[in-house]
Amino acid sequence: MKRFPALIISTFLILGLLATVAFADSTNEPKIPSSQGPNQGCFQQILLNHLALGN
Repeated sequence: MKRFPALIISTFLILGLLATVAFADSTNEPKIPSSQGPNQGCFQQILLNHLALGN
């Protein structure tokens, strides 16, 4: 059980990093590399909407 708080902290750090990447990509959309795949931008938009609406 000692590793449990570290797991929570690392999960929030990863989520924060994902949110930062999604926000950066949404502010300048033409710079999204196509190598990420067709669904990457869609996922980031969903994540951004989820964070903006708070639900």
